[in-house]
Parts: sequence; C-alpha cells; structure tokens
Amino acid sequence: MTDEELADELIARLNRLIDSFSSDVRKVIADVFGHRCLVPQAMLHHPTIQVRESGVGTTVSALGVLNGIVGVIREGPKKDWGFITAVYDDDNTLVRFERTKEP
Repeated sequence: MTDEELADELIARLNRLIDSFSSDVRKVIADVFGHRCLVPQAMLHHPTIQVRESGVGTTVSALGVLNGIVGVIREGPKKDWGFITAVYDDDNTLVRFERTKEP
C-alpha cells in the first residue's frame, strides 16, 4: 500500500467515524485531534511527524502523529506536508478529514 492509499483509507475511516456520532461525540473527537502537546527534542526533527511553532513552543497533535505514520507529500508546493487535513467550519467544529490540497 502506498502512502497515498494509506492516507485515503484513513481519511475514509475517520470520516465514517465522525459521521456515525452525534455532535457531542464529534466534539470530543475534534478535541482529541485539536489538542497539542509540546514536542520533546528527540521528536523535533522527525522526517514525517508534523509539528508546528506556536507561542508556547513547538507542538504536535494527534493528526501530526497520524500524518507521521502515513508519510509526507514528496514533491510540489506542499512538499513535506502531511497527506491528511482536518477541516473545521467557522465555529471551529470538525466537519471532515480530507487529502491535503495542492494549490
């Protein structure tokens, strides 16, 4: 299975998961994926785990770790980005997961 196929399978499963629950359970799932932890030095330069700089330091979420398992986009304008993106609406409600879009 390629990284892209794995990403597509996980996206389909994550979307089925969030579609099967009421809004209160979806909020918990969104909170789990939205929660960020400080990154220890040993994880800072991992080749595929997606981390982000913030006001408190470098952080990672469950989605960043999941993308690290899948792998990264290897070429193009989104090179080294994760394949899986969480999509939120204007109220910060998790709507769905999708493949990271190329510009």
